[in-house]
Amino acid sequence: QKENELLVTGQAAQTEQENCVAHNGSPIPIPGREVMVQGWYQGGISIFDWTDVKKPVEIAYYDRGPISTERLVYRLFHERGVRVFDSANVEAQCSCSRDNVEAMLKSFSQDDRDHMVEDGKIAVTCEFCNRTYDFAPGEVGANGEDAN
Repeated sequence: QKENELLVTGQAAQTEQENCVAHNGSPIPIPGREVMVQGWYQGGISIFDWTDVKKPVEIAYYDRGPISTERLVYRLFHERGVRVFDSANVEAQCSCSRDNVEAMLKSFSQDDRDHMVEDGKIAVTCEFCNRTYDFAPGEVGANGEDAN
């Protein structure tokens, strides 16, 4: 470490399995000094003295070494029980269909369906994929008259 260099990231010893992110920085109350401890999600802790802001010094550190993702999740959430599943690709994909929308419309009361008719049809737009399904009122048991 260079004389005027403060170890800020703690990432020098980081491996590909680590995600070293700073958190929980806290001052240590020492009269006449400015000392702080900084935790790292997967990199231990650093304690540094920055009383002289032009020459901060790391005065102690602990690096517990790399940890697997599964072990980190266990350490963070073991009180709740941890189950680790195999990874899977996630895709944004809509599951709407004309049949599903029709079944949803038929679950409304007759009065509600009648009030959905506009310009001689009931139009339903999926908020996920933006696809619009148009139904003749008779397809879903609605009165064909506009309720407005």
